[in-house]
Amino acid sequence: MSGDTGTGVRDPRRASFLMLAALDTPTGGYDFNFRMVECLRERGVEVDVIHYRTVPRFFSRNRLAGSVYALLRVLRFRPGLLIVSKSYPYAVMLRLLRFLLRARFVYLVHHPDWIDPRPGAKSLVYRI
Repeated sequence: MSGDTGTGVRDPRRASFLMLAALDTPTGGYDFNFRMVECLRERGVEVDVIHYRTVPRFFSRNRLAGSVYALLRVLRFRPGLLIVSKSYPYAVMLRLLRFLLRARFVYLVHHPDWIDPRPGAKSLVYRI
C-alpha cells in the first residue's frame, strides 16, 4: 500500500502512532495506547508504532535525533492519520512540516501537564 488514495489525500487506513517519552512516567498511558493500536488493527488500520521499543536507543534518548527519526519514519510510511501521545517534544518537527505529511493529527493527553502555566520550553512545546 503506497499511502496515497490518488486524490492527494493520504489513506486513512494507515496510521503512525508516535509514543516516545520518558520511560519513568508510569501513568498507564502506554497501556491505553497499545490497546488503541490493537483496536485500530482489528478494524483493518495498518499502524506503524514509533515507540521507544521500536526505535534505535540513541533516537529515543535524544530529542533532536528522535524528532528527525520520527519525521523520516512518518514520511516513509505515508499515513493518513498521525496519533501523538506522550511524545509532544518529538512532534514539533512533524507539526512544523505538516504540509509535507498531508495527514490528520490527533493528540492524546493522558494528564494535564500541557496546561502548565510556567513559561519555558516544556510548556511551549505542548502548545505548538
